[in-house]
Amino acid sequence: MKALAVAEWMVLFTGLLSTAAPLEAAYTVTGTIVEVSPDTGTILLRVGFPDGQVLLRRFEVADSTRFRVNGGLARLADVLVGQTARVTYARTNDVGKVAELVEVTDVPPASSTIEAAREASGIESRKRYLEGAASTLDVLEESVGELRQHPDVEGTDELAKLNKTIEGLERKLADSRALLSSLSATSSQDGWRLGVDRLDGAIEDLTLAYERGWSEIANR
Repeated sequence: MKALAVAEWMVLFTGLLSTAAPLEAAYTVTGTIVEVSPDTGTILLRVGFPDGQVLLRRFEVADSTRFRVNGGLARLADVLVGQTARVTYARTNDVGKVAELVEVTDVPPASSTIEAAREASGIESRKRYLEGAASTLDVLEESVGELRQHPDVEGTDELAKLNKTIEGLERKLADSRALLSSLSATSSQDGWRLGVDRLDGAIEDLTLAYERGWSEIANR
């Protein structure tokens, strides 16, 4: 699982934040905190699995942002790198992301390796893996939507090419969602292992396809 370059593109694409733009509906994503920047008022979250797909999301912290650490009220200063965070946020029209609620725990969001995920047998360990996979797909779905609205794509041919790319990404996303749904209903250990392998492969394929689509636009 080496699909890491996409993280750099996603941070670049989503790092332009502005509280001046109107806010849209709230979204939620779970991941691991990899950077806390009090000076700039931002948090960087890693979404996905440590040895697999790595997606990064940067969130702006506003005066209205609420924090909870292990269930108790907290501040940005109480948030530490390495902790698990569930971030509820609103998007701005310029692709910024403003955190509304940051809920921090010390419980990992998913198994630390795909092999560990394959062998997960308990309800909680499987639930954490499924939540991690769902968060990854949520971020990818949002990113595909942002790609569709990329301001630098103009002209009939360029738009047609972009639409074809988006259609392919949406098919892969739908397939991944279907695999996630099927895996969540799996009870046998053999079926779970097979489902994890299929879902992990589908998410990797989707991530690489997104990276290729973004690179084509950025480097054309």
